[in-house]
Amino acid sequence: MNTDGDTNGDGETDVTDLLVLLGAFGSPSCTAGAGGAPGGCLTASSGDTTTYDTIFDQPLGDDKTVVFTVTAANDAHLGFFSDTQSNDEVYEIVLSGWGNTMSTIRPCNQCSNSYQGEDESNGRRQTPGLLSGSEARTFWATANDGLVVVGAGGAVGQEEFMRWQDPDHHVATYIGVMTGWGATGDWSVCAAGWAQGCKSTCFTTFQAPPFAFISPIHLGD
Repeated sequence: MNTDGDTNGDGETDVTDLLVLLGAFGSPSCTAGAGGAPGGCLTASSGDTTTYDTIFDQPLGDDKTVVFTVTAANDAHLGFFSDTQSNDEVYEIVLSGWGNTMSTIRPCNQCSNSYQGEDESNGRRQTPGLLSGSEARTFWATANDGLVVVGAGGAVGQEEFMRWQDPDHHVATYIGVMTGWGATGDWSVCAAGWAQGCKSTCFTTFQAPPFAFISPIHLGD
């Protein structure tokens, strides 16, 4: 098996590579994920509730990384919860809140906007049109040792557009999803730790560099 994560030779570890490595296409070293979901990918629908109605009960693996798609008009929230699953211990990633115009990272549910970097405005990054209510958009995210990093697309480590370091971090154990503020969402979330029997070589752990270049991202209509 190719252990660098690039299964199709295109030079990137992307969604196709992730699914291959997790066994979605019959890899002998990985089986289907818990609950019968292929390749460690779980699905959920979130309502216009502003609460984490879904917290997946499968714990994350050591890499603390997910690749996910979401179809939502605005305010798609993905949370990295501690083992307590408390709203006080969750790294909250807000994708295109404020009417599909801004995104941020928070140290807990509905608390301070903590993004700092390019296009920052009151702890938020301007991301107009990042989400779509009619088209699935793909992202990746990781929360390892309190370093929360988010990127666009399925190539883990590429197209980063937000990061934040928690100086007093909790261990990210579970993933939750929610929508609200007039939006509902359809989610597919993939994690290496959710593939039953998946060997450690099935997924390359992403280690964020200390000062990664935040590249421009393509924002849809």
